Amino acid sequence: MTLAPGSAGPESPGSEIEFALALAPVRSFADLTPHPGGGAFSFGSRGNGRSGIYLYDLLERVETLIVDDRVALGYPGSATGHAWLGGGSGLVYTSTEGTLLHMPLDAAAPRAWGGFTEVSQVARAADGEAIALVSGERRIYVVPNASHPEQAREVFAPASLPGEDYFVADPALSVTLGLVAFRHWRDTAMPWQGSAIVVTDFLGEVVRVYAEEGVMHSQPTFSPDGTRLGFVSSHDGHLRIRIADPLDGSEPLVTGTPGHDYANVDQGIGQRTWCFDGQGDGLFALRREAGFARLVHHLLGDQGRGLEIAKGFFDAPAVVGSRLVGVRQGAKTPTRIACVDVSEIHQDRPAEGFVKVKLVAGHRLFAELAPLAEPESHTTLTPPFSEMGMGFPAAEINTRIHRRWRAAEGAGRASRGTVVMLHGGPNDQSEVRFNHRIALFNSMGFDVACPDFRGTTGYGMAFVRALEGGWGLVDVADVASALEELERRGEIARPLVANGGSAGGYLSLRLAQRSSLGLAGAIAVSPVADPVAVDATTHRFEKSLHSTLLGPKSSHLESWLRRSPAADPASISCPLLVIQGSDDQVVPAASVEPMVEALRELGREVDYLLLEGEGHSFRLAGSQERELAATVAFLDRVAPWTAPAGA
Repeated sequence: MTLAPGSAGPESPGSEIEFALALAPVRSFADLTPHPGGGAFSFGSRGNGRSGIYLYDLLERVETLIVDDRVALGYPGSATGHAWLGGGSGLVYTSTEGTLLHMPLDAAAPRAWGGFTEVSQVARAADGEAIALVSGERRIYVVPNASHPEQAREVFAPASLPGEDYFVADPALSVTLGLVAFRHWRDTAMPWQGSAIVVTDFLGEVVRVYAEEGVMHSQPTFSPDGTRLGFVSSHDGHLRIRIADPLDGSEPLVTGTPGHDYANVDQGIGQRTWCFDGQGDGLFALRREAGFARLVHHLLGDQGRGLEIAKGFFDAPAVVGSRLVGVRQGAKTPTRIACVDVSEIHQDRPAEGFVKVKLVAGHRLFAELAPLAEPESHTTLTPPFSEMGMGFPAAEINTRIHRRWRAAEGAGRASRGTVVMLHGGPNDQSEVRFNHRIALFNSMGFDVACPDFRGTTGYGMAFVRALEGGWGLVDVADVASALEELERRGEIARPLVANGGSAGGYLSLRLAQRSSLGLAGAIAVSPVADPVAVDATTHRFEKSLHSTLLGPKSSHLESWLRRSPAADPASISCPLLVIQGSDDQVVPAASVEPMVEALRELGREVDYLLLEGEGHSFRLAGSQERELAATVAFLDRVAPWTAPAGA
């Protein structure tokens, strides 16, 4: 690969795209599930537009395809997508049509199981053969004996807790106690604004409800022997793990380091960031630390630092015999399924004593081929301000800067400029994970800045909720203030290019409207360009999100319009690249294209790439290459490389 003199990346756009594609993920992983026979686990995988379920033998280090295509998979790292039956002779899984199918290991094709419809999740009890499933996001069924799905019992339905409409998700079972636990929240609020853990018996009688006003509860999990129930709770303002005896009603035992989150706010269902250890007297959990993460072991009730097992993200952890498996990645670690031998856990054992073994690659290039650096963390202060009749307090903002991964000889920290990567959600975080786009931008000579503006997760629930009512105002102020201060310190260099998708695309457009920031360009992928139009078509899960972020539309319509990029295209003066999927159901193309046309009529420089057949995320062959090609060409035009003096 040829490098341009004084640059940090490939010489031609073609080789830059080839480089990025070589680092891009080719498959994602979900639903890591121990095989009942021991020594193996199954997982769901999606890649190149297809999905399947695989069985991995830890002794032979071999993966075998069990189910090929038409498998419904959740977000990468999620859980409860399939369950083993009959001691591991076969499994049931959710099809893309929302039905349950049974796939025996000795059969050539799956067959229908139970006649259920609209199934979103299925789970098996660790201490028995019972199965639980979610149907229509409103009903919970229990099958006490997996060999007889016709004996399924509906244990929770719309009449169980009367009131507003709701969601149920994430079932967990204990045969020992004869209980099923699941998550419940009203659809008049997002789950992190208030959600409960409901526990019923196998006949549908509600035994216990763990709920507090304004508190998030998630990830119910029973211990291996079925006697304890654990779940994540924001009771003290951070997402820590609580362990309870659901029969005696005693106060749950809190586990985890104070001041840290052990989960994310949920953008969907099936999140799994912790699990009980093999004995059930401790747990493995992912502790989030300002964008970074580490896997730790805590004894139940331990509120210290715990024992570090691995650095980086270790999603969907699951104990398989003497090993812990999970989806691991970090700034320098490509996505993979990895395992750690945890047969001997001692609280004084150093972290380097645990060897991480890579099992399944998620990337074409499965090696640390270059000195990719861990990002630097920088803290800035956004001063208090008032805008649109509202006052906002000061806030500390953390920004991680990914430096150029391969600097030219003698070039030092010289930079071509800075790409500002803006996470979506907007209640989410640009976590320190392997990111082929960051590697591409670094290789092109750009530093990459990832600001954690108000609303970002990982800093406690108060920081998440600090965006409520201020979307398009406080996030803009936080990012602009952070960039100005980091530039003053000499930590980042111009030109500045904003880059975000979905809600991050909205923020990218809002920053482009801020002329004082002086962006050289902005990239918006599937952006919320017109909140009013998007709100009219959004799915039920986000029914209340825009009202929470902007205020009720019935009483705050003027505020919605004043914060809508599409309502004021004339204020966008920098060059713009908009990339959109034609079949996007979350942010429809029809909500974006009027703004693009208005900008063109104003004579603004705007490129628009419509990817046919793509939804809110791009999965079809060729789409990723077209997206990268458009991005590289745009950056080359708005932020051309200028060799530093003396290079």
